[in-house]
Amino acid sequence: MEGTVRFSGRLEVEGRVQGTIMAEDVRSSAVRISASGQVDGAIEAAVVHVAGTVNGPIRASKRLVVQSGARLNGDLLYRDLQLEYGALVTGSLKSLDSDEVGLKLVAVGRK
Repeated sequence: MEGTVRFSGRLEVEGRVQGTIMAEDVRSSAVRISASGQVDGAIEAAVVHVAGTVNGPIRASKRLVVQSGARLNGDLLYRDLQLEYGALVTGSLKSLDSDEVGLKLVAVGRK
């Protein structure tokens, strides 16, 4: 399949998608890339579960699960990450908490 895939609810990818996968509601959606699945493009959903291959960025507003044997090539943005032993990730990992809230360092000294 080629192009943009928009969905609501749940989506399972068992073949190859060349393009973007985007949930209509990123707060209550789930996408699963099976072991035989491959996505060449961006993915955005509440929960993203990867057992196959993704070449592109992933934004999981709730949880990102990367199974053993999965191959990810792209930047990952997530609130909660489960990364199993044997998964291969090439790219940056960034928590949504640190991205949205930011960190402040405050120095406290004696008077």
